[in-house]
Amino acid sequence: MRGAERRRTPFSYYCLLGGLQVVTMGLSNLSVQVLNYPTQILFKSAKPVPTMVFGVLYHRRRYSPSDLLAGALMVAGMVVYCAADAQNFTHFNPRGIVWVVTAITADAVSGAVQEKVAQQHKAPPDEVVFFTHMTGIAYLLVICLGTSELGEGVSFTLDKPHVFAKIAAYSLAGYLGASFLKALLKSSGALATLATTTTRKAVALGLSAVVYPKPFGPSYVGGAIAFFAGVLLHSSAVKVRLRAWA
Repeated sequence: MRGAERRRTPFSYYCLLGGLQVVTMGLSNLSVQVLNYPTQILFKSAKPVPTMVFGVLYHRRRYSPSDLLAGALMVAGMVVYCAADAQNFTHFNPRGIVWVVTAITADAVSGAVQEKVAQQHKAPPDEVVFFTHMTGIAYLLVICLGTSELGEGVSFTLDKPHVFAKIAAYSLAGYLGASFLKALLKSSGALATLATTTTRKAVALGLSAVVYPKPFGPSYVGGAIAFFAGVLLHSSAVKVRLRAWA
């Protein structure tokens, strides 16, 4: 409808991005089965940690002491939070931590690849969203056919038609969010986008605690304070760097 030109980015990039998206979404959803939802959000908000590790190993970047301290606070907060979960939730399983850590690592790599696509190939956000999801759908279709989940999902939604409306609303919200984030990534870079998504997850964590009350104690408070202190410290470092680049 917009009269878009031909695809600007090599399709191999979208094959990689689609695979990373499937890993991110699939393992995140899987981890909720054995982790408390706020814990999963906390881990997903820790994306700066694998981003920094990836930046050191791949881009040979050097980070300031404040960045390193921010990463250490996030890790310490997550450890304390998980220890509290292990004591208070019977369905807690360490495998969930492995799954969600793998998911945020894939998400961090995806962010670096998207930034490269936006900078080198000048790909518009709609193109990135469309082709990334198209390749992701192909991967998921193969997985669902191989595990018989597709038939189970169709049967479930036919038995409960109201699920279609929820899927449509979820998809629309996801598309709008992804489109805005791609535009932000193109205009302001990975760091500003990272600060935005981390703030959104922090708000989701607070809403989850209010709407769905859960066991809460000193360990949760201490872990959350340490974690969000790291997030705030990282965000401050982001602002300083963005001003310097400007």
